[in-house]
Amino acid sequence: MKKGKVRFTYFVLFTLVLCVGLVSNAYSAGFAIVEQSVSGLGNAYAGGTASAEDATTLFYNPAGITKLKKAQLILAGHVIIPHAKFKNEGSTHLL
Repeated sequence: MKKGKVRFTYFVLFTLVLCVGLVSNAYSAGFAIVEQSVSGLGNAYAGGTASAEDATTLFYNPAGITKLKKAQLILAGHVIIPHAKFKNEGSTHLL
């Protein structure tokens, strides 16, 4: 390979690694679903970060996994059916 082509390849790789490394998370709360576990929902998430009752502790307190006695699998699901109506009765046209 030519020296210029090698440098260009390194430049492209460096740029890609830099772009991937600087990516940050995008957070949104469109529906604000905090119900990440059925057991937590049952006690209104009181003490959810301190207790380690089942494998869902991983969501708020990853260190709580060390308190579990055996392997666990938790399955839960949420259904979102959004529905909204809007009737614009408060706006007026500019004169």
